[in-house]
Amino acid sequence: MVKDVATPSPQRGFLDQVLSPPTLSIPRRNLYGRSKEREQMVQAYDRVCQQQSSSATKSSERPKSELIAILGDSGIGKTALAHSLYWDVDRCRNGQGFFVSGKFGQMQRPEPYEGFVEAFTQFVEIVQDRENGVANVRQAMMENGIDLEREGKMLSDTIPAMEHILVIQEPQESVGDPAVTQQTSVGDGNLQSKYIPNECSAAALRFKHVFRSFIQAVTSPSYPLVLVMDDLHWADEASLELLRFLLEDSLLENVLFVVTFRSDMTENIKKLSAFSSNLVESSINVTDINIEALECMDIQVLLGKELRMDQDEATNLALCIHKHTGGNGFHVWEVLRFIHKQNILQYDLGHCDCDFQSVEQLLTEIRDMDRLVLSKLAGIPEHVLELIKIASCLGSKVDPEILQYFDSQPVETMLKQAVINDTFVHDEKRNSWSFAHDVVQETIYKRMIEPGERVGFHYRIGRKLWRALDEEKLGDFIIPVLGQLLIASDLWDDERERIAVARLCLSAGLKGVSLSTFRTALFYLHKGIVLLGLDAWEDNYELWLELHSAAAEVASSLGDHISTYEHAETVVKHANSFHDTLRASTARIRALGNRGDHRQAVDECLEFLEKLGIEISLKPSKASVALKWWMLLRRLKSRSNESILRLPDMTNPEHLAAMQVLNLMFVGAGFASDEMSPLIPLKMIQLTLDHGLSSVSCVGFALLGYVMAGMGRDPDQGYRFGQLGFAIYERFAARAFLARLTALYFDGIHCWKHPAREMFGSLWNAYRVGLETGDVEFALLCAGLPSLSKFDIEPLPLVDKEMGNDRERMVLHQQFSFDLITRPVQQSAQNLMGRSDDPTILRGEVFDDELAKKAEQEMHPAHFWAKTHEVLLCCLFEKYTKAKECAAVSMEIPKRDYGPLHSSVATFACAFAHVADARERKQRHAARMAKRGSQTLYRWSLHSSENYLGKHLLLEAELAALRHEKSTVVKYKTAIAVLRQGHYLLYLALANERLALYLHETGNVNDSKPYFRDALAVYEEWGALAKVNQLTAKIHQMIK
Repeated sequence: MVKDVATPSPQRGFLDQVLSPPTLSIPRRNLYGRSKEREQMVQAYDRVCQQQSSSATKSSERPKSELIAILGDSGIGKTALAHSLYWDVDRCRNGQGFFVSGKFGQMQRPEPYEGFVEAFTQFVEIVQDRENGVANVRQAMMENGIDLEREGKMLSDTIPAMEHILVIQEPQESVGDPAVTQQTSVGDGNLQSKYIPNECSAAALRFKHVFRSFIQAVTSPSYPLVLVMDDLHWADEASLELLRFLLEDSLLENVLFVVTFRSDMTENIKKLSAFSSNLVESSINVTDINIEALECMDIQVLLGKELRMDQDEATNLALCIHKHTGGNGFHVWEVLRFIHKQNILQYDLGHCDCDFQSVEQLLTEIRDMDRLVLSKLAGIPEHVLELIKIASCLGSKVDPEILQYFDSQPVETMLKQAVINDTFVHDEKRNSWSFAHDVVQETIYKRMIEPGERVGFHYRIGRKLWRALDEEKLGDFIIPVLGQLLIASDLWDDERERIAVARLCLSAGLKGVSLSTFRTALFYLHKGIVLLGLDAWEDNYELWLELHSAAAEVASSLGDHISTYEHAETVVKHANSFHDTLRASTARIRALGNRGDHRQAVDECLEFLEKLGIEISLKPSKASVALKWWMLLRRLKSRSNESILRLPDMTNPEHLAAMQVLNLMFVGAGFASDEMSPLIPLKMIQLTLDHGLSSVSCVGFALLGYVMAGMGRDPDQGYRFGQLGFAIYERFAARAFLARLTALYFDGIHCWKHPAREMFGSLWNAYRVGLETGDVEFALLCAGLPSLSKFDIEPLPLVDKEMGNDRERMVLHQQFSFDLITRPVQQSAQNLMGRSDDPTILRGEVFDDELAKKAEQEMHPAHFWAKTHEVLLCCLFEKYTKAKECAAVSMEIPKRDYGPLHSSVATFACAFAHVADARERKQRHAARMAKRGSQTLYRWSLHSSENYLGKHLLLEAELAALRHEKSTVVKYKTAIAVLRQGHYLLYLALANERLALYLHETGNVNDSKPYFRDALAVYEEWGALAKVNQLTAKIHQMIK
């Protein structure tokens, strides 16, 4: 007998098992005919293990993760090839790397992440076997910012084995939390299901981010991870989304993903194409390996090496086996097992005898490999065979709990008989059962159940389970039950049975939503709608309404706008009341906003609110807006924060719906109508004061504070309402709104009382929470605000890198509007760093002509940001005529309330350009415009001197120089002192440069030199290489 002489690995014992039973053992590590494929895999593994060079600075030089996709027919050897990498992990990393593998099956239950759960259960076992392994992993997770209790609980709820690593206390949130407040009962007609698919979507999203952080924490060049996902064609949608999310993350390093995919089924090819097409824009390196059948020579080498056959004997047997198997690896092993069991092939102590004529005769009689596979069932009792047939209808994985409903005898005893015959395999450590190979399951299904009997066979399985399971168990097994029933839908004659199955489809849809498997959910909801028929609203109104409303919400969460609109339109057209349309209509509005169609979303919001008795004009007059604000503020003046917090809870469904619509509306309103935007917080506060507090009220008061504090209208009242928003947030524990609450507060309120630098930590925390709760739009705004605010205070290379990371996140989450806002600022940084031939032209790799034209045509905020930075660049490089031209557009930023920090940049840049224009063309009007900007910054500095005083003082020094005042030098020095204290690199360097030029022009050449030196030093510290070169050249010219 051929033995595996390798020492079993303590990490991965199952890999040392052999492919065949003890009577004929072939070591798993010995592959034949796969040398080219093995070389490709080893090269990919070596790349992800490379240490980052100390001189590497570009992201492309990082040892990024890679993907190997192994394609081939069933039984061809995909799994064996993928698992061969284990030995490379063990060899190259001295046992310090990780090799884990998970297999997907035709799912019996809708729980997501089946393959990941299996793989990372193995990961936990590896860690537990290593000295200090658990402590090291815990330490790495904490260093990577993972909360071991809250975020760790999310991991362990999905991967129970993680509890061995984590300390889990009180239950928190989990990826499987049903967002169902009153889920539809499976067995009765209770249809009052009110679930929130966005919360379920958020649960899936936060799990993805925590899981990604976990992998980042535990991997490194010294500890690479090989993650094998076997039979990806059977993967659930949540697993595919998680895998795609990990693959598209350019920051994930030292991970080699290996997936196997069957290529012998048309639907699998389509699924692979759909999966691969979404990776086209990703930077991950993909190695495609298409496995072909073994050549006759490969089988000959195997026989010669493993069975010690001489060349002629090996050649003869190889020719015979290849003729009948076509080189399919699984069938090759099956033939060897079979002929050994029949004593045609005898092997003992290094000597092999084989009757080649008997082999040929036997295989000719069998005729095809299916009969060879079925031959192992000989001798199994009839009732066990029936159980095996039932199992083959349910997928490649075997669930004894389901099978027990079909036989009174202990099922596991019968399964063990099938294990002896190589039909099933049993993992005793995890007590899991499965068919020995997918080929075995498919062969039994195809050859033991006649095609004409299959539909009826599935029908009997489904009805048996449906009747036998109690309500709780039916909830657990509803997917396999429905799977059997729907196959046999043509056999339903009873109208009551059809309605009952439609109700099951609704329950299955809600189950899918609660587990974040949204495409599965939508599939069953659509099936239920089809079963009810076209006129179901007449006879089965409640079930019809629930199915269509749920389908609209789920389709909206999936971004399937067409399906969302169709279901919403159906509900609106046939609903008995406006109240019955609330869910479908809000789903449609959300879909419009997610698609970026803000104007249409606002129009539908207005129409929706009008039906609720709330009227908002799209283009209100300034006088009417001012009057309504005066009336609201007068009303609030008599109410303290404490009295507002004592208001009762809002309970009316229509009022709650109106608050949700206003919450959805305020982002789109900024794009659709500037005049209308101030009316949204006004309405939210009116509803709150009239009908009570809701969780959305925290957003309403934050919006109110943002508008009040905007442009310095009343920063104190704005700060008050911002604080009230957080108090309401605490009262309702409204974590879902933290990202937007934080973004509003720190973008427009906090900076009136505190230095800008103090906001960075809070924004990053809100970003993490926003991703966890599904408020991706505002999560990414929280992530992007710091880099936008750091432009003038941090080194430009750091700002450029942070903005690049921000934009990668935005593109990953399809938040293209925020991505567009960031681009002109990043392009400005790159221009100053010397990556442009003409730094005053704001065009380049990040912000090109096409994007600039798009922003201008849509009057997008990015257009105004671009003009502001063009003003800055033209002022820095002394192209003042162009600066003045751009200033007219730049001043729209303060007018549109884009936040005081951003507005102060535009105000300063435009005022500086006006000073230069007045200096060059002696225009008094320009000087008055500059003075107006300086006064604005002065008023703001009374509330927050660190954020605004330095800019004001620099403008005052410029105006003094314009007027040739004796105090000019003193004013410049005062501005320099304040700016140095605040570490505003841009304005500090500019102040030194302007003072040096003023001294030089007034004849104080020696006095100007230290300020020139300081200006160059600060510009260099800032990273503005282009400006350093320009100023250096100018100084040399002045000396000449």
